[in-house]
Amino acid sequence: MTIDTTYLDSGADKIKLARPAILAMAQEINLIEGNGGAEKVGYLPAGTGSVTTDVQSKLRESVSDKDFGTVANGVTDDTVNLQKAINLARASGLRLALHGFSYKTSAALDISGVSIIGLAKGYRNQDGTVITGSGGHDIFSQATATASDTRIDLYNLRIKGGTCGIKVRYMLHSHWSNVHVTDCVDG
Repeated sequence: MTIDTTYLDSGADKIKLARPAILAMAQEINLIEGNGGAEKVGYLPAGTGSVTTDVQSKLRESVSDKDFGTVANGVTDDTVNLQKAINLARASGLRLALHGFSYKTSAALDISGVSIIGLAKGYRNQDGTVITGSGGHDIFSQATATASDTRIDLYNLRIKGGTCGIKVRYMLHSHWSNVHVTDCVDG
């Protein structure tokens, strides 16, 4: 950010006195524009008794598939980018929020120990988040069944077009809601 020093030095006392404050604001803006700036921007949720936090903390409450470059148009293969998002959700213990409506996969996605929430819309989520397989592979699978990988939470998803829609070996304390598997060979 550049400041027109001619304007600031135009002879008006108020403007001359304001210059240090304007320069300080410009420095703050430069900090916010760079990496880590979101921690300097406040966020206050709506509602009585809500607590102020910063934007960076709020955005880090969940993992977003969009942070990994998913296209979610039903044509582009999103397998690699979805798996990267799932891996971060598993490693961080955060839920994965899918913000698109139509994902195409070409290989099984390892959902061991994760929580995934899609967009709910329409009867049996037909207009919500849909994950479609593009061949003879499972859509979701549980690759490991260790103690930390046995909880798998799935919400608002329609799974279709794979060999097996969801293949799990062992689950404990898992929650599934509004999950529909259709047009798969083995369900």
